[in-house]
Amino acid sequence: MSEDQFSPDARETLAAVLDGIIPANDAASLPGAGSLGVASYLETIQNRKPELVEVFALLINALDAFARARDCDRFAALPLPARAEALQEIARTHPGPFSSLLFHTYAGYYQEDRVLEAQGVPARAPFPEGYEMEPNDLSLLDAVRQRPKMFRE
Repeated sequence: MSEDQFSPDARETLAAVLDGIIPANDAASLPGAGSLGVASYLETIQNRKPELVEVFALLINALDAFARARDCDRFAALPLPARAEALQEIARTHPGPFSSLLFHTYAGYYQEDRVLEAQGVPARAPFPEGYEMEPNDLSLLDAVRQRPKMFRE
Protein backbone atom coordinates (compact mmCIF):
# COMPACT_ATOMS: atom_id res chain seq x y z
CA MET A 1 0.00 0.00 0.00
CA SER A 2 1.54 3.31 -1.02
CA GLU A 3 1.41 6.39 1.14
CA ASP A 4 -1.09 8.19 -1.04
CA GLN A 5 -3.42 5.46 -2.25
CA PHE A 6 -4.83 2.09 -1.25
CA SER A 7 -4.06 -0.76 -3.63
CA PRO A 8 -7.12 -2.38 -5.25
CA ASP A 9 -6.78 -5.41 -2.92
CA ALA A 10 -6.40 -3.17 0.16
CA ARG A 11 -9.40 -1.09 -0.96
CA GLU A 12 -11.49 -4.26 -1.32
CA THR A 13 -10.45 -5.45 2.14
CA LEU A 14 -11.09 -2.03 3.61
CA ALA A 15 -14.55 -1.80 2.02
CA ALA A 16 -15.46 -5.18 3.55
CA VAL A 17 -14.11 -4.04 6.94
CA LEU A 18 -16.08 -0.79 6.77
CA ASP A 19 -19.28 -2.66 5.87
CA GLY A 20 -18.62 -4.84 8.93
CA ILE A 21 -18.21 -1.80 11.17
CA ILE A 22 -21.27 0.04 9.81
CA PRO A 23 -23.44 -2.44 7.90
CA ALA A 24 -26.17 -1.44 5.49
CA ASN A 25 -29.49 -0.38 7.02
CA ASP A 26 -32.17 -1.52 4.61
CA ALA A 27 -34.98 0.05 6.68
CA ALA A 28 -33.40 3.50 6.27
CA SER A 29 -32.15 2.76 2.72
CA LEU A 30 -28.56 3.40 3.79
CA PRO A 31 -25.58 1.48 2.45
CA GLY A 32 -22.82 0.22 4.68
CA ALA A 33 -19.74 2.38 5.20
CA GLY A 34 -17.74 0.41 2.64
CA SER A 35 -20.43 0.57 -0.02
CA LEU A 36 -20.86 4.30 0.64
CA GLY A 37 -17.19 4.89 -0.20
CA VAL A 38 -15.79 5.80 3.22
CA ALA A 39 -12.48 4.25 2.06
CA SER A 40 -11.97 7.39 -0.04
CA TYR A 41 -12.42 9.48 3.10
CA LEU A 42 -9.85 7.32 4.92
CA GLU A 43 -7.47 7.75 2.01
CA THR A 44 -7.82 11.54 2.29
CA ILE A 45 -7.27 11.39 6.05
CA GLN A 46 -4.14 9.26 5.75
CA ASN A 47 -2.75 11.74 3.22
CA ARG A 48 -3.14 14.48 5.85
CA LYS A 49 -1.97 12.30 8.76
CA PRO A 50 0.88 10.11 7.51
CA GLU A 51 0.99 8.17 10.79
CA LEU A 52 -2.32 6.57 9.76
CA VAL A 53 -0.75 4.91 6.71
CA GLU A 54 0.98 2.43 9.03
CA VAL A 55 -2.14 1.99 11.19
CA PHE A 56 -4.42 1.17 8.26
CA ALA A 57 -1.79 -1.08 6.63
CA LEU A 58 -1.34 -3.00 9.89
CA LEU A 59 -5.08 -3.66 10.18
CA ILE A 60 -5.56 -4.60 6.53
CA ASN A 61 -2.58 -6.98 6.66
CA ALA A 62 -3.76 -8.53 9.94
CA LEU A 63 -7.26 -9.12 8.55
CA ASP A 64 -5.91 -10.64 5.34
CA ALA A 65 -3.59 -12.86 7.42
CA PHE A 66 -6.63 -13.97 9.45
CA ALA A 67 -8.32 -14.95 6.17
CA ARG A 68 -5.26 -16.82 4.85
CA ALA A 69 -5.10 -18.80 8.11
CA ARG A 70 -8.60 -19.99 7.22
CA ASP A 71 -7.66 -20.99 3.65
CA CYS A 72 -9.10 -17.85 2.08
CA ASP A 73 -6.99 -15.52 -0.04
CA ARG A 74 -8.23 -12.27 1.57
CA PHE A 75 -10.62 -10.87 4.15
CA ALA A 76 -13.24 -9.69 1.63
CA ALA A 77 -13.72 -13.29 0.41
CA LEU A 78 -14.57 -14.63 3.89
CA PRO A 79 -18.21 -15.41 4.72
CA LEU A 80 -19.91 -12.78 6.92
CA PRO A 81 -19.70 -14.76 10.21
CA ALA A 82 -15.94 -15.25 9.72
CA ARG A 83 -15.54 -11.53 8.94
CA ALA A 84 -17.30 -10.64 12.20
CA GLU A 85 -15.03 -13.06 14.08
CA ALA A 86 -11.96 -11.51 12.45
CA LEU A 87 -13.05 -7.97 13.37
CA GLN A 88 -13.61 -9.03 16.97
CA GLU A 89 -10.18 -10.66 17.13
CA ILE A 90 -8.45 -7.64 15.57
CA ALA A 91 -10.27 -5.30 17.96
CA ARG A 92 -8.97 -7.41 20.85
CA THR A 93 -5.40 -7.86 19.59
CA HIS A 94 -4.89 -4.38 18.07
CA PRO A 95 -7.13 -2.11 20.19
CA GLY A 96 -5.30 1.17 19.46
CA PRO A 97 -5.20 0.88 15.67
CA PHE A 98 -8.73 -0.54 15.58
CA SER A 99 -10.04 2.37 17.70
CA SER A 100 -8.41 4.78 15.27
CA LEU A 101 -10.10 3.03 12.35
CA LEU A 102 -13.45 3.14 14.15
CA PHE A 103 -13.13 6.85 14.88
CA HIS A 104 -12.27 7.76 11.29
CA THR A 105 -14.92 5.41 9.90
CA TYR A 106 -17.67 7.08 11.92
CA ALA A 107 -16.32 10.54 11.08
CA GLY A 108 -16.39 9.76 7.36
CA TYR A 109 -19.76 8.02 7.40
CA TYR A 110 -21.61 10.70 9.33
CA GLN A 111 -20.39 13.43 6.97
CA GLU A 112 -22.19 11.90 4.02
CA ASP A 113 -25.29 13.78 2.86
CA ARG A 114 -27.41 10.61 2.59
CA VAL A 115 -26.63 9.66 6.18
CA LEU A 116 -27.33 13.15 7.52
CA GLU A 117 -30.64 13.38 5.66
CA ALA A 118 -31.69 9.93 6.92
CA GLN A 119 -31.20 11.27 10.47
CA GLY A 120 -33.24 14.39 9.76
CA VAL A 121 -30.21 16.69 9.74
CA PRO A 122 -29.97 19.09 6.82
CA ALA A 123 -27.17 18.07 4.48
CA ARG A 124 -25.54 21.48 4.31
CA ALA A 125 -22.71 23.42 5.78
CA PRO A 126 -23.59 25.20 9.04
CA PHE A 127 -22.96 28.57 7.39
CA PRO A 128 -24.22 30.86 5.89
CA GLU A 129 -27.58 29.81 7.35
CA GLY A 130 -26.04 29.04 10.71
CA TYR A 131 -27.66 27.36 13.66
CA GLU A 132 -29.56 28.91 16.52
CA MET A 133 -27.42 29.37 19.61
CA GLU A 134 -28.59 30.22 23.08
CA PRO A 135 -27.24 33.50 24.46
CA ASN A 136 -24.13 33.05 26.58
CA ASP A 137 -23.07 34.76 29.77
CA LEU A 138 -20.10 36.70 28.40
CA SER A 139 -19.26 38.04 31.85
CA LEU A 140 -17.47 34.73 32.35
CA LEU A 141 -14.73 36.13 30.08
CA ASP A 142 -14.11 39.22 32.28
CA ALA A 143 -11.19 37.60 34.13
CA VAL A 144 -9.51 36.76 30.84
CA ARG A 145 -10.10 40.23 29.41
CA GLN A 146 -8.49 41.83 32.49
CA ARG A 147 -5.23 39.92 32.11
CA PRO A 148 -2.27 41.74 30.54
CA LYS A 149 -1.26 40.76 27.01
CA MET A 150 0.71 37.52 26.92
CA PHE A 151 2.15 37.91 23.41
CA ARG A 152 4.37 40.29 21.52
CA GLU A 153 2.94 42.89 19.16
